[in-house]
Amino acid sequence: MIEYIIASNPDSRIVKKTADMLKRGGLVAIPTDTSWAIIASIGSKEGRDKLLDCMPLERRHAPTFICTDIQQTSEYCEISDAVFRYIKKLVPGPFVFILRSTNKIAKLFSLKRAEVGVRIPAHPVAHAIIAELGVPLLAITARKTMINKSSEPPQYPEEELFDEAWELEDIPGLDLIITGEENCDKKITTVIDLRTDEPIVIRQGAGIIEK
Repeated sequence: MIEYIIASNPDSRIVKKTADMLKRGGLVAIPTDTSWAIIASIGSKEGRDKLLDCMPLERRHAPTFICTDIQQTSEYCEISDAVFRYIKKLVPGPFVFILRSTNKIAKLFSLKRAEVGVRIPAHPVAHAIIAELGVPLLAITARKTMINKSSEPPQYPEEELFDEAWELEDIPGLDLIITGEENCDKKITTVIDLRTDEPIVIRQGAGIIEK
């Protein structure tokens, strides 16, 4: 099912419907400031398990949270003053920050390494859903290999991303697709390791870091 929404002013009825579905363990595809994301509620074990089942085994090592701000992020991750100042300069935006998780989160996800990825995107749909849901979202990037798992990943990661909402309808386990007025961009995030106070760029993507 596809629901259309004005991204700049999300319909409260659709936002509530989405949050209710996530609370019941559903999976929803939403647009972000880079590409389509498939989301679950961090508060739903069924949703978390279904989302992890969508991921290749080699990518299940560190879940990505979508949060509304750094304060919410600090409830789930360890953030020093230096890391706080660094993140503050870059959010909201197309970045994933690898951070040390709290022990509670490490146990919740049975993480071998106490680390998670965190996103604070510049897109109002995710923020509206989190505000209604009351907890962060667990997210993965929607990829074409989710539909055709036997296909080889393309040479460039952007080629694995989707353009239009209807293309996601064949992803197994997806309950709802939220789409705005425009197609989603096909961009990858910039990934930065902040487990120490010295930032390390793991992957250069759409997020630009000023020198």
